[in-house]
Order: sequence, then C-alpha cells, then structure tokens
Amino acid sequence: RLNYPHALLGMTTMCIGLIQPLNAIVRPHGPEEGKPKSTLRFVWEITHKGLGWLGIGLGICTVGIGTTLLQDKVHRKVFQIVYGACVGSFLCFLVIFLSVESRGL
Repeated sequence: RLNYPHALLGMTTMCIGLIQPLNAIVRPHGPEEGKPKSTLRFVWEITHKGLGWLGIGLGICTVGIGTTLLQDKVHRKVFQIVYGACVGSFLCFLVIFLSVESRGL
C-alpha cells in the first residue's frame, strides 16, 4: 500500500535538501566590515535558514509517519520508541545549543 503523505513529504524533504547546496552558488556576497547587508543578502539568509529548518521539520515528520507503516506491530512499537527517544534527544540538544549560543558563551 502506497502511503501518499509519507511519499510526498519524503520527496519534498529531499528536494529541499538537494536545493540547499545550490543556494551557495547563488549566495550574494556578505557586506564589507562595518557596512549593512544588502536586501538581497538579507532575503537570501532568511530563505536559506527557513528552508533548512523546514527540511529538518519535514524530515522528522516524514520518518514519524514512516514508523506507522511497519507491518509487524512489535517492530513498529520498538522503532517508534527509539525514534521518539532520538527526536527528543535532538530537541533537547537543540534547545541547549540555542540557549548557549544566544548568551554568547
């Protein structure tokens, strides 16, 4: 049975991941020391970061949906628990990293 939400999210996530390196090719140069960013550079940064975070979020959701597709109920439950623990650990690490980074430590 083909699960369309899982397939569509997976394809979207992969496209976002493949597009990210291409962003480096079209990236506008940063400003010289002491000068403000150009509007194009600002838009590029928001787009690049937004697509990166969107890709991470979609990837987490896609794998989460994928855990429901396993036929064996025991394997499905074990995989869901392990995946949940991994995502929870990632989110804890992310919160710690972002709070440390925002304090400039």
